[in-house]
Amino acid sequence: MNTENGLGGCNWYATQMGWRLLRGNVMVEGNLDVRYFERAATVHKVATGFSLLGQDLSIFSPGSGDLGGTFGIAERFPVLHGMARVDLDPNGKARYRVIALLDDDNHGRAAARLMAQANRSIQENAQLFLLKRKMPRKSRDAKPLTQHLKEANAEFGSLDCAIEDLVDPTICDLYSEQFPEHVKGKLQTIGSGRHSSWLQDGKFGLVRFVEQNAGHEEMQQIVEVLRSLRFYLGLPPDGIS
Repeated sequence: MNTENGLGGCNWYATQMGWRLLRGNVMVEGNLDVRYFERAATVHKVATGFSLLGQDLSIFSPGSGDLGGTFGIAERFPVLHGMARVDLDPNGKARYRVIALLDDDNHGRAAARLMAQANRSIQENAQLFLLKRKMPRKSRDAKPLTQHLKEANAEFGSLDCAIEDLVDPTICDLYSEQFPEHVKGKLQTIGSGRHSSWLQDGKFGLVRFVEQNAGHEEMQQIVEVLRSLRFYLGLPPDGIS
């Protein structure tokens, strides 16, 4: 599907969905994930002068509310991925590279397995990624990258990983001390990893708190994930000046 004016193929579909496509694109579970990545990119730009988002990389959710989450990715990412494979520029190269990033929890792992089983062109650690505390930039090939991810995250065992778990613990602890009613269950730890479950009010409250209070140091793990996603997409991991 060649589209000289850029109004067909992926771009047409993205426009219908309210997504902005750039050279590299990451579909995440929800709009809160987008806000965390945007905050990380903002403080990184202030600290370094390099842009990780907005110029050659776009991050977006499949939709708001019930249209998002793992179900939203499972429904919409395969469509976007399929269109990206055949939306070519005049030189026969794909206009857009698209990947999906899911939480490393039961829902995310199940969705990744189902998408990979249902579509031979979708492979974990190639087109689909589970969010990890450490995402090495040693290879873009699925098989070695899978091993690198396993080795880098061995200390965390089976501990789930969501975007909130990558914010500096001092920020999360400060928020949970002020709003203990927003925390669901007990803090889980394995190795140096932490995982907290948040009620809906807590999820929205924490992201606002992060946007108001977290600087470059407190967002460093999310910055590193952004740099790794860029690497996996074939973009300069350090961003664009």
